[in-house]
Amino acid sequence: MRRGGRAETSIVEHRDIIDALTRRDADLAERRVREHTLGLARHVEQHCDFLD
Repeated sequence: MRRGGRAETSIVEHRDIIDALTRRDADLAERRVREHTLGLARHVEQHCDFLD
């Protein structure tokens, strides 16, 4: 998580998800969760070769 600034990015993404939930915007929350999850998956593929 520390490689490539992913931890900082993740914090911002979580705040954005919470903001969408607070505004009761289900479509936006869903989109933000999906983007966050896919971004994390890309990060793991790029930086976590030690898991192989």
